[in-house]
Amino acid sequence: MIKFTREILTLDISREQFKKEKNDALMFAIKSGQVIKPEELNQMATSKLINEKVSEFANHLRENQINILPIGRPYVSILENNENLKANIHLIRYDLEEILKFDLKSVKIDFKENFPTAQLLNDVWEDFRKKRPVYKDVLDRDIIEQDIVLVDLVATKDGQTIHKQDHIKLQAKKSKNFSINNELIGQKIGHEFSFNDPENVFWTVKIISAQIVEVEELTEANFEPMIEENINTIQELRNEFESNIKKEFAGRELLRFFDEYVYKLIEENQIDVAQEVIDETINNLAQREMNPNGLLANIDSLKNIDMQNPMHVEFIQSATFYAKRSVVTEFVFKAIKEAVEIIPTQEILENELKFINKTINNRSENEIKFTPDKVMDILTKHMYVIELVRMFNPNLAQQFETLLRFKQ
Repeated sequence: MIKFTREILTLDISREQFKKEKNDALMFAIKSGQVIKPEELNQMATSKLINEKVSEFANHLRENQINILPIGRPYVSILENNENLKANIHLIRYDLEEILKFDLKSVKIDFKENFPTAQLLNDVWEDFRKKRPVYKDVLDRDIIEQDIVLVDLVATKDGQTIHKQDHIKLQAKKSKNFSINNELIGQKIGHEFSFNDPENVFWTVKIISAQIVEVEELTEANFEPMIEENINTIQELRNEFESNIKKEFAGRELLRFFDEYVYKLIEENQIDVAQEVIDETINNLAQREMNPNGLLANIDSLKNIDMQNPMHVEFIQSATFYAKRSVVTEFVFKAIKEAVEIIPTQEILENELKFINKTINNRSENEIKFTPDKVMDILTKHMYVIELVRMFNPNLAQQFETLLRFKQ
């Protein structure tokens, strides 16, 4: 049994100190021109004191992160916050010695890779060649849906820059929910505009240029060398096209291997997962299933779950497995990190960012997620999984490294 440890920190604030915090909150509200109710003062003071304690807790954990693996967020139970403040802060963690009980090599996995065949590559290439997208500059009109827009982005919150990207391509798209892609429609080239998103992040977007995508059949007669990409013939273009297809396939196959591996690891081991982690996963997944076609159709609250309803039971079982899967995923990465140091090179990162901006950004709903830090995290995890593959099939691991362009 792989067991977790529950660490509990008790917050006990005296009546005098709690009163002082509420007075400080009131003074801040007055200076800011806010009108707040007494219960809101209570909440502001409570949040401040709890956040300070959680930060102190987090610093303590960071100092000991080599030997432990925190799971989830700190869970807060407020016992009293009227005259004084009492609360318990729970943190779920696994000690390294528990994680290392896993024998990563002992998993019985029979993985059959599925890379693209020569016939598939040829069919996909021919489809592309006959319907090749051609990008033409937009000159004398506003941005419309489907345009590919080159922009600079800056996001700030509370006066601090939290996100910045230059020369990123976004496709102008309508959407029901908020998206920067939707905000681009109707804007002018060269124009800079700003807005607040639903999370009150202030965005400034500068439109540098835009292109419209048209379709034409690619032939020797209309092919033009792509100087910046060092592609001078149709054959060279085909080679790169097929290389990109292989890379995307390899990424999906690597994920499929990891999914199968984690499933087997859970199947073959007893893993104790805290109820708080399971409950949080259930809450996070519930909204997705509260629709006419979901497992929680016809209810609008988890309070209405009926454990006599097979669909509701299936949802709880699925969410519980998902919680366990998330925990075990962190176990595996932690265990591999203990065995081998993996840091993607700057060259690999830059090449991946170029690949994303060229092949994925033009068709993704929300390209903002592909920041350099996020891509570095994804690359690192891909390399962890390749090390896992290497334990079972060194030749397949080398194939993944080559197809994903981690090694030449």
